[in-house]
Parts: sequence; C-alpha cells; structure tokens
Amino acid sequence: MQNLVPDTLSDRLQAFIAHLKNERGVSEHTQANYHRQLTIIAGQLTALGVTEWQKVDTAWVRQIAAKGAREGLKPNSLATRLSCLRSFLIS
Repeated sequence: MQNLVPDTLSDRLQAFIAHLKNERGVSEHTQANYHRQLTIIAGQLTALGVTEWQKVDTAWVRQIAAKGAREGLKPNSLATRLSCLRSFLIS
C-alpha cells in the first residue's frame, strides 16, 4: 500500500511493534507480520480519511474486512489481519 500514513497512525504503530519486541518478547517474524498487516490497515484507513486509531470502530473494521475479501484475501489471511488489528487496538 503506497498511501502516505499520517504520523498519528504511524507513531502508535511503531510504539506497538516496540512493545511486542521489548515487553512481549515475540519473534522477529511475528513483529514483521504485525508490522506488515497493520501498515496495510493504516494505508486503507488513510485512503478512507481516517487519521486516528481512536476513530476506528466496528464499521471501519467491517470495511477493512470487506476490502480484504474483495481483493481475494483468503479467510485465514483475513483472520490473521483482523487478529493483528484486534491485538493492536486493545493494547
């Protein structure tokens, strides 16, 4: 996703990846997967005009899921993407 992600989304994403590494001790592979999935989501949100994570609600999550399905994302891949988002939003 080539959209420029605003700092309001990017900064918190980077802090979460640091949290995964330093406090949860997840592997580099897991960190990279979270980063990749959340960056895709941040790009999608930016394209939709959402510039703050606090504004992400159920309706936005449904739009993200629907977009993934339309793009041919397999169910397991979509579940992984949404799981990453859930972990991020509740952290």
